[in-house]
Amino acid sequence: MPNFTVIHKMESGKIKDDARFTCESPAAARTACRECYRHTKYKIIDVIEEPVIAVEVIAKGSFLDTKTYAESGFIVETTTVRANSETLMAWHDTKLINCRNVYQDGIEGDDEWTTYQAGKEYKAKHWREAILKLLNIDPALDGTTIHHALAEVFTVVRIWEAYNNSADTD
Repeated sequence: MPNFTVIHKMESGKIKDDARFTCESPAAARTACRECYRHTKYKIIDVIEEPVIAVEVIAKGSFLDTKTYAESGFIVETTTVRANSETLMAWHDTKLINCRNVYQDGIEGDDEWTTYQAGKEYKAKHWREAILKLLNIDPALDGTTIHHALAEVFTVVRIWEAYNNSADTD
């Protein structure tokens, strides 16, 4: 059975994505969300089916960068991966294809635009986390980025400090 995430906007205006359900359809996920949050005022923005993310590592390499800063050395690690079709489609779905002008003027249009952006940000965040977890990289670490290289090929670059010789001698 597929997993669904219900993105909803709370009465306070905060957009949340913490409602996840395993069920038969998006309609069943909406029903489950209404049942779980029946004592709270909110508006369901979108129901997203969680894609099955899978990648194949094509190449991996690393080097020690000692030329950037005289007192520090950084390890630069690159991993080139090939994504399956569902992963590639999920990546495409993270891209903003609308602009503010598509929505009507005023507060209601601003709300629709903000909601659209929040949905795309949610999808991008979870897509990135899934890729990094598959590669055994902690998504919370700074210094990691994923770039689309070509067709279904992506490059994951991670940089971290290996040493620092500029310690204070006070």
